[in-house]
Amino acid sequence: MEKISASMIVRDEEKCLGKCLESIKGVDEVVIVDTGSKDKTANIALKYTDKYFPDEYVWNDNFAEARNFSIKKCKGDWILTIDADETLEPNGVEKIRKAIASTIESCFYIKCVHEKSRWEHFQPRVYRNDPGIFWKGEIHNYLNTNPKETIDTQITFGYSPAHKNDPNRALRILKKVVKERPDCIREKFYLAREFSYRLDWVSTVRWCREYIKNGFWGPERAEAFLLLAKACWNLHKGEEARDMCLQAIKINADFGEALRFMGEISGPNNKKKWLTYAEMATDKNVLFRRVRQKGKNVL
Repeated sequence: MEKISASMIVRDEEKCLGKCLESIKGVDEVVIVDTGSKDKTANIALKYTDKYFPDEYVWNDNFAEARNFSIKKCKGDWILTIDADETLEPNGVEKIRKAIASTIESCFYIKCVHEKSRWEHFQPRVYRNDPGIFWKGEIHNYLNTNPKETIDTQITFGYSPAHKNDPNRALRILKKVVKERPDCIREKFYLAREFSYRLDWVSTVRWCREYIKNGFWGPERAEAFLLLAKACWNLHKGEEARDMCLQAIKINADFGEALRFMGEISGPNNKKKWLTYAEMATDKNVLFRRVRQKGKNVL
């Protein structure tokens, strides 16, 4: 039977780690690389594994580097990457074992769902322990290979209280990356998102446009155009907002959120028709599937 290693990087996760580790009981080993905890993370980790490494890796504002350090310590045939503020659904390990038992694939997607909003997306989280497979990207990192299949299990993710210790980490790292590598692509998209979280719509517009110049992946481009549409709308540029939203729809006519947003910003004569289209949308190939909250404005 193929063995599974769980690979983790953690820092000050005493409030989340135990729940995560309970959810992955059944894997063959758990490798935890600690990037500098000052709380009781070590006490919790050592209850579940003897492969806890608190002093070997010095944090360098680079998630891919830290994840690759962790997977190099894994001995299993396959690796499951999971974060401390995430949990694998009950029987998830068994579903993973079934998927890898007789496959020629080297990597699988897993659906990731937010514990409160129920927003969902798919990430490559299960992959062969192969030196040719590794993480890239300082933040919002990604594997260097694209899965073709999805394992029918689910990771639920939340928001670790430890994030409050460094709330501007993502913004800081992304600013550094775009400065040092001006030809980067996806980092510009995520930088635009960071500015949108802070309601800095001017900067959101700037970085969406920078991303769109060279962005080529359809789901991400559609999301960028929708984000740009929302930023323009908040800057009271209605015509431009509608044009950008239409670009998102042109990329993916099944993008329900873009169709709903178009309805909200198109006036009463057109709203009903756009919302009718939205009801038929499947959200296939959407980057982030956000569940609409009742009573909340989509803007």
